[in-house]
Amino acid sequence: MLNELAIQTDLVFLGLAEGVTLTGFDAPERIAPFYLDRAVRLVAVKLGARGARLFTSTQREMLPAFPVLLADTVGAGDGFAAGMISGMLDGLALPSCMERGNALGALAVTAQGDQEGLPTREAPTRFLATARILRRSGES
Repeated sequence: MLNELAIQTDLVFLGLAEGVTLTGFDAPERIAPFYLDRAVRLVAVKLGARGARLFTSTQREMLPAFPVLLADTVGAGDGFAAGMISGMLDGLALPSCMERGNALGALAVTAQGDQEGLPTREAPTRFLATARILRRSGES
């Protein structure tokens, strides 16, 4: 039933375990074509602390997660989806949408509960600016 609904959408966001359950495939590179071959335009496979993989018919992207102090994983997927979709609505390129998605997912896991860690509109911008500085300086 879930796959019947998913293939009627343009975007599919799922965790690796969900992808395994729904498709029977055990790797993002095999899960994504299951949906792309059925006319889904974009598939994002969330990999938790390892980041996320994004697939379209012409693009393959991997973006690592941001290291944060974990309080609760509830809300990480919602944060990722909110970041991806808000980035798309803002006209960002897909890698930037993924970066925003990973940032919101990271911020979500720093607080207990499913929405307490979701930020204001300005918080991801500050978080990403700090993360970029740390990456350039070699600190993580």
